[in-house]
Amino acid sequence: MINRDEETKSLIIKRSVELFLKYGLKRVTMDDIAKELGISKKTIYQHFKDKEEIISIATQNHMEYECEIMRDVRNNSENAVEQLFRISKCMRNSFSHINSSILYDLRKYYKKAWEIYRKFEKDVIYNEIENTLKNGIKEGYFRKEINIPILTILRMNQIRMSFDQELFPHREYSILDVQTQLLEHFTYGILSEKGLVLFNQYKKQLVNEK
Repeated sequence: MINRDEETKSLIIKRSVELFLKYGLKRVTMDDIAKELGISKKTIYQHFKDKEEIISIATQNHMEYECEIMRDVRNNSENAVEQLFRISKCMRNSFSHINSSILYDLRKYYKKAWEIYRKFEKDVIYNEIENTLKNGIKEGYFRKEINIPILTILRMNQIRMSFDQELFPHREYSILDVQTQLLEHFTYGILSEKGLVLFNQYKKQLVNEK
């Protein structure tokens, strides 16, 4: 049974995340969080040292959530092509309501939370991409001559690149469009002829579902 203090902490994190995703990390203040929850800042400070602690916990929670999504995608995909396609659909859902300054703010202003993200990037994202590429080659859907370590690093940096406001200013580019284009470009570059046929079948299926 969750006690009242834990319920309050969870609610503060939940509502804070909603604000962060909508407006970015830097712009949201403790006053904004208190107003959103209809409580005093004093109440928030009873549970958290500062906004940075809220962001660190929220980042950790979100990384755990992303792990669950990746695990679900992996376990429910028949092959590596479907796995990439499912990831693309998940991205559309995730990035359709996220502020493009999130990763920039994390890296520049919140060191502890950034380290949490970097650990997730290194321990989870790298392994997921690497294993997907290996499986795709074994299945014959990805070109056997691709260099897995190089392309794994490339894909990881594509994800981070999409948040770079110097490359893709959020006033001009939607983070969802950038992520989708980069993933599709990456996918077409690794597909074998057999994989291309299957990938296009999945794309047609998506069009028919709309």
